[in-house]
Amino acid sequence: MQAAVELRRLRGHLEALVGEQGVLLGSAGTHPFGRYEDQVVTDRARYRGIVEQVQYPARRELVCGLHIHVGVPDPETAIQVVRALRLQITELIALSASSPFWRGLPSGLRSTRHSVFDTFPRS
Repeated sequence: MQAAVELRRLRGHLEALVGEQGVLLGSAGTHPFGRYEDQVVTDRARYRGIVEQVQYPARRELVCGLHIHVGVPDPETAIQVVRALRLQITELIALSASSPFWRGLPSGLRSTRHSVFDTFPRS
């Protein structure tokens, strides 16, 4: 509950900041009109290694990440938290399903992001 309240507060703060600039805040699981062929892979060893290992699927991966960090006191608690979260996996996946567009066109999917990741061997 506290996390939801804090997220609403932070989003409201961001909306006010970008609103002053005449910009709207949005979020999505994929870029709605970007083309992966036009993107430059970040020049860091980690990303170069991924592209070298995975090749085409890695270059095609024009998706946005969803990260949630939860601090727990010890490894046993971490295992308990993950086990409990398995019961909410459908809802957690739905949080990242905001990607109905791909390459500037409606994909017909609620989450194109998941289809892109399907070809990624690490997923």
